[in-house]
Amino acid sequence: MAAGEAVDRPPFTLYQRWPVSFMSGESLATMCYAFAEHMQLDLVVVPLGFGYPLAPQHSFDRPVDLSELEKVHGNSGVWGKQIHALQRVVKANFGKRWVLQEVPSPWTMLEELAGRDLVLRTLREYSGFLRRALEALSDSLASFVRYAVESGAQGILYRNS
Repeated sequence: MAAGEAVDRPPFTLYQRWPVSFMSGESLATMCYAFAEHMQLDLVVVPLGFGYPLAPQHSFDRPVDLSELEKVHGNSGVWGKQIHALQRVVKANFGKRWVLQEVPSPWTMLEELAGRDLVLRTLREYSGFLRRALEALSDSLASFVRYAVESGAQGILYRNS
């Protein structure tokens, strides 16, 4: 498929967002590979299952809490576990199927971290706080995408709510 040869059908994939935060990176990789093999997928999507690498004790109770969200490196904290899983999926699927890494939009990630109500309240009442949070998330997710591509992902599945 990737080498330019003729195909007998359009590429096929299914995308499932599993609750994987309790798993190791190796377990996530094994699950992704087994699902792709069983379903005979042409593309495998590795879900971003480990959230955002937050500083210890960071909470999202008030609008100002969003503005205190820090930029993180694309391989830090739980994202290191995610990159490890991606590398294992790429290795297991090399030459068989393309591997894509799921990446949420900054807005989607912020809603997952802080909740929709707080994000919308911050948008209405403290837009500067929201802007700072979205900038930190945008920079952080861009760093994660660079790591994902360097780790062998052939594409990114961009998820927006």
